[in-house]
Amino acid sequence: MRIRLLSILILALILSLCLPGAPTVIQGGASLSLAGCGLPGGLQLPAGQGIALRCRVRGEAPVIHVEFLVNQVVHHATWVRPGEVAWWSWVPDRAGRYTLAVAAREQGSSVVTLSRQVFVLAGDSPVRIP
Repeated sequence: MRIRLLSILILALILSLCLPGAPTVIQGGASLSLAGCGLPGGLQLPAGQGIALRCRVRGEAPVIHVEFLVNQVVHHATWVRPGEVAWWSWVPDRAGRYTLAVAAREQGSSVVTLSRQVFVLAGDSPVRIP
């Protein structure tokens, strides 16, 4: 289990370094933003290979609600303080096209969302970074 988590974290680090075109800050409303999100677009990974998703959340509310979604279904939700990092690891179990998203909400109506397409291949396929 520890080796799997370590491989997920290493993959996330490699992806964040290899994808310079990924946005660094997604701004929503007056103060809410997601910074340094590791959501790669067009990533291809084998079924059973995990990916760690993390974003630094900034805003003015005392706490911010963050949701991680797969195909518009919430798979993990957490509350963070401004400046903290929200993260979640996802391990797909079957091949297909998926939309991964991060959504953050402040107390009011301010919402910011970032989404990317990920392609999951057969379990013995190599990871492909576009």
